[in-house]
Amino acid sequence: MVFWNGTDIGLAVIGGALIGIATSLHYIVKGRVTGFSGILYSIVTYDLPSFFWKVSLMMGVVIASSIFYLAYGTEKAIIDGGTPAYDDLLILTQIGWGGSIIAGFCVGFGTKMGNGCTSGHGVCGLPRLAPRSIVAVSCFMGMGLLTASIKENFIPLEHPKPIDYDHEACAITTLVLAFVIIIVMAGFQYLKKRELLIDLAVATLVGFIFGLGLAISGMVKRSKIIGFLAINDRWDPTLLFVMVTPVVLIDYYNELHNNTQRYQTEKCLFYSYWIFYTLKNQQEIVMHQYYDNFYQYLLIKQKYKIFNQNFSINTQVNQTRFEQFLLISKILMVFWNGTDIGLAVIGGALIGIATSLHYIVKGRVTGFSGILYSIVTYDLPSFFWKVSLMMGVVIASSIFYLAYGTEKAIIDGGTPAYDDLLILTQIGWGGSIIAGFCVGFGTKMGNGCTSGHGVCGLPRLAPRSIVAVSCFMGMGLLTASIKENFIPLEHPKPIDYDHEACAITTLVLAFVIIIVMAGFQYLKKRELLIDLAVATLVGFIFGLGLAISGMVKRSKIIGFLAINDRWDPTLLFVMVTPVVINFFAFRAKEKPYLNSKYEIPTNNVIDWKLVCGASIFGFGWGVGGFCPGPAFALFPQFTVHINILFMGTLVIGQLSANYFVKWVDERNKYDQIKPQPDQQSKEQQQKEQIPDVSKQQLAESPSDRKNDAPDNTAKIN
Repeated sequence: MVFWNGTDIGLAVIGGALIGIATSLHYIVKGRVTGFSGILYSIVTYDLPSFFWKVSLMMGVVIASSIFYLAYGTEKAIIDGGTPAYDDLLILTQIGWGGSIIAGFCVGFGTKMGNGCTSGHGVCGLPRLAPRSIVAVSCFMGMGLLTASIKENFIPLEHPKPIDYDHEACAITTLVLAFVIIIVMAGFQYLKKRELLIDLAVATLVGFIFGLGLAISGMVKRSKIIGFLAINDRWDPTLLFVMVTPVVLIDYYNELHNNTQRYQTEKCLFYSYWIFYTLKNQQEIVMHQYYDNFYQYLLIKQKYKIFNQNFSINTQVNQTRFEQFLLISKILMVFWNGTDIGLAVIGGALIGIATSLHYIVKGRVTGFSGILYSIVTYDLPSFFWKVSLMMGVVIASSIFYLAYGTEKAIIDGGTPAYDDLLILTQIGWGGSIIAGFCVGFGTKMGNGCTSGHGVCGLPRLAPRSIVAVSCFMGMGLLTASIKENFIPLEHPKPIDYDHEACAITTLVLAFVIIIVMAGFQYLKKRELLIDLAVATLVGFIFGLGLAISGMVKRSKIIGFLAINDRWDPTLLFVMVTPVVINFFAFRAKEKPYLNSKYEIPTNNVIDWKLVCGASIFGFGWGVGGFCPGPAFALFPQFTVHINILFMGTLVIGQLSANYFVKWVDERNKYDQIKPQPDQQSKEQQQKEQIPDVSKQQLAESPSDRKNDAPDNTAKIN
């Protein structure tokens, strides 16, 4: 440990974990291996089938690195005790002019001939135990150690003078250009095929997380890489931790995935088939088509006693129990869409990941009603990152709307990704105003909505959140059930305009606003750029969760809240999944990574304001079907009902609730200071006991009263 820096090694593990998360995400979602040498070659050769998403992935890396460079530069460490985040230019230029040319050519020639580099063969190949990757890593690691050791120990270093220019301006230009290039790539993909926008979104997210991992782990510093490869008395093991961590993570995931598959195959195949066919085929005739197959499988497994006793008594009992399963499934699944429920679980998991990430990294609770109120009231300590978080939600929703719109489903078999405008406008003009005001008033008075109290409050087992969720959920169910079953729906004609152009404009504006926020933060304090990066990432993942889960569709929310023969349980899965994830994530660490403490609400008082506020919010939720987060995510699908009337009155409701609560608190203080009736009666009695001064005494002069006074002179003498 003589030459080791423990802080840097800790950051190396964190950065390596982010690299593992990025490559695993790319592999799980798109089935791709993230090899940067191959990606770069495809970009250079203009490989059209994959050119656009690969450019977006590289731009994601550039964006993450640019933000870190602007925040820390070459002088500040990410965490106190560590080395600076980036190398000084003198260290970078030690490679020399000739060394740059030789190294660049050899790296390019070798990675193309060997079909991979440290990311492709190392991070992604070793976890798969690919023989080619094992051989390749052994070769380039051995040759790298040998070459660097000889060069650093026996060849004098060059010290060319670096070219002097404004590096901060260069970093800002790079950041802006990266955003512009992503927007251009999205435009080309949109014109070609909307579904390809998902590729860009996934690739950009993967690149951004990968870039964060590189910056945090120190792999953007030549000193760290050469410090590992050169064997001498200054040897630095940081690169080892960066390489091992993602390999272990990916290998652990693969092993867990394989074990899960084996377990399901050996012990749960019957249940899996039953659930699959019940969800996939919602008619009794189709389900009975597979009856014999199920029953034969059940008889085969009976002798191995894999199922419990209820399934292995005798043939008649087994058949009866299976028929009961079919009957129950028929009753429960009549109006359910299995694909939508699966998407609800995936979207809920993304919402859980976003809120957990925000909590673990910055120690913050992601409550959208509070975030929106801080933006409206221009709360400067947090204004910029909160705007960036909301813009992240808008960007994700815009990409999904442009990719799928109101006619295409995310996965075949599901309902369209977004509601038709006629469904959105069923809220009506009056309903928009009433719902917006009640949602705003209630969330401000009750200090939270479905995200703050539900997704983030229930996992902490906060008493206020449990009461609030019970109140707004109960009131929402009651209101929506009455409204949908007994009050005729309004069918106002939506305003006709180009919704695709509106979504593109919203997407571009969101990027521009993030850049503007970053500029303000950079001028104020560079370190605050990390807040913007984290918040934007959290908002983007949260927005993906809302779009995938269907929470941008009023039909899904009202379908759950209104109890009738068309009841839809999708919202239940969206709520439960992030609560389960956050229950474990919120207990994972004693303090956040980038903050000194957790910013958790300390108020545990259950008062009338909480109950009334949550109930008023539930009423508005039942009328309109939206809370602040999903409503904000609908800006790409712009409607006057939601984005002007609902959101406008929501803000008015929040401001009104703030003034109302202040007025009530002032009245309570005044009542406490004001004398009580008992105290007033006692004071009156004391006044009555004092004898009245007679008129004669008042008429006497002061001299007369002085003469009547006893003479105390003798006593004094």
